Amino acid sequence: MGLCAEAVAELGRRYQGEGDTSPIEPGEFNPPNGLFLVSYVDGQAAGCVGWRRLRDGVAEMKRLYVRDRFRGLGLARKLLSELETRVLGSGCHRIQLETGTEQPESMRLYESCGYEAIEPYGYYKDSPLSRCFAKDLRVITPVGYDHPDAVALCVDAVAELDRRYGGDGDGTPMSAADFAPPSGLFLLAYLGGAAVACVGWRHKGEGVVEMKRMFVRDAARGKGLAKALLNELESTALAAGHRRVILETGAKQPESMRLYAASGYEPIANFGYYKDDALTRSFGKDLTDQ
Repeated sequence: MGLCAEAVAELGRRYQGEGDTSPIEPGEFNPPNGLFLVSYVDGQAAGCVGWRRLRDGVAEMKRLYVRDRFRGLGLARKLLSELETRVLGSGCHRIQLETGTEQPESMRLYESCGYEAIEPYGYYKDSPLSRCFAKDLRVITPVGYDHPDAVALCVDAVAELDRRYGGDGDGTPMSAADFAPPSGLFLLAYLGGAAVACVGWRHKGEGVVEMKRMFVRDAARGKGLAKALLNELESTALAAGHRRVILETGAKQPESMRLYAASGYEPIANFGYYKDDALTRSFGKDLTDQ
């Protein structure tokens, strides 16, 4: 009996039914919109798990299963970790799943790995035994501007500016105090536990904040991180009582200008450290217009 057949049979024993009759087509687990993983121990198939794309940015986990004789070896956790890595590599940033009350060890595993309960959504959403969980692999959190991860990202950001514009990258005077609450905030985005993007805001005048250091590392681009950071920056600035964001970018950062324009930012008069530079482009947005 194959792993998936065994998994369904075990569900049948636990729930006193047919196991799992939710529709699954083999092609749903084919790259790039899915993947199926099998773990081997001494050449024997010991466990499995798969994911399929539900919608943009969201993957669903299916068929996490370990054969009886291989339990207690940490295989389920290893499979889950590998699945998260593969899902991130596909461009998805959230995993959700459907399990049930008769699988308490599964629920303990998910909770210990950072999964949180969500509203039932799947094939068995109307069953009182259904339990659903989800985990955001993309985490945005405030840190100090002098946090080691923030420092490393800012070094990379300035190095990229140097490559694009030449010179020292960005000579704008900044300090950790600029981004210390309540007068400022610095945000990092993590993917799979690795710091990959950043942005900060600092007080610039009555009700106005200036955005600085919007940056996403090469390997993490194309996953919507810049937009997610921008949204979080605006939310935190609003929560702190500010009503306008301004920023300084440049003609050699066309992707940045496209992001700002698409997010409701409009060109304004240059104001910053590079206001007299012919390549400088400045933008602003009234947050009350959201």
